[in-house]
Amino acid sequence: MASRTVLIFGSSNAGKTSMINELTGYNFQVNNDAKGCTFETRQVPPVSKGEVPYHFLDTAGLNETEKGRVKSKDAVQNILKLLQHSKNGMNLLIYVRRIGTIIQTDKDNYEMFCDIVTNHQIPVICVITGCENEDPMSDWVRRNEDAFKNNGMRLHGMVATCFAKGGPSESVCRPLREQSAKDVWDAIMNHATNKPVDFIKQSGGISAVLKRIWNQYCTWLNQPTWKWVNEHVRDILARLGFGSQEANQMAEMFV
Repeated sequence: MASRTVLIFGSSNAGKTSMINELTGYNFQVNNDAKGCTFETRQVPPVSKGEVPYHFLDTAGLNETEKGRVKSKDAVQNILKLLQHSKNGMNLLIYVRRIGTIIQTDKDNYEMFCDIVTNHQIPVICVITGCENEDPMSDWVRRNEDAFKNNGMRLHGMVATCFAKGGPSESVCRPLREQSAKDVWDAIMNHATNKPVDFIKQSGGISAVLKRIWNQYCTWLNQPTWKWVNEHVRDILARLGFGSQEANQMAEMFV
């Protein structure tokens, strides 16, 4: 059975790692610091559901705290690594966000990953974390799903979840976590494409996709001078801080 690749994205503290731990049985350290550069991606060791191997890519989304301190070289490297991880295509996007009112960063993350990166070619589901005080948790989705539509977010599914662990509420949260993992897995299996979507090839190749992502990212950072306009890839890489040897090696990806 062909494997499936799932890209998971969201802002810091959204609950991505806690969700991944519950889905996979792994025990990655949960980091509550507002750190990490957008597009920084961790490959999760594959897990099988039924006969299907799933490869999860845990990717840092946009964070307001990142503005003003991001290094252009690090950001470019992270985007290129994400595209390398995606070279065989993807089957599903999972947008993870905490319960609450939709804010601009939510819209920015959706636009970046669903519109700019993958050009709306891949199904996307939204996992809402922190719903343990809703009874039942699914009520939050029922009350709020129209707000996502009204903000231009075209979602194939929404899942209200709780992945909180430990502390005085553990006896309450444990069954909610188990149900949440089941609900998310059901959504993954229902909405992931059977065959991977090669969004890079269908969007004009890696150079075109990188340029589109990078320029949108520069707009979000309010760094217009970083934008890639009419330069050769080696020239833009050199301008952003790469040495000539590094720039030449990285430029070979675009041949």
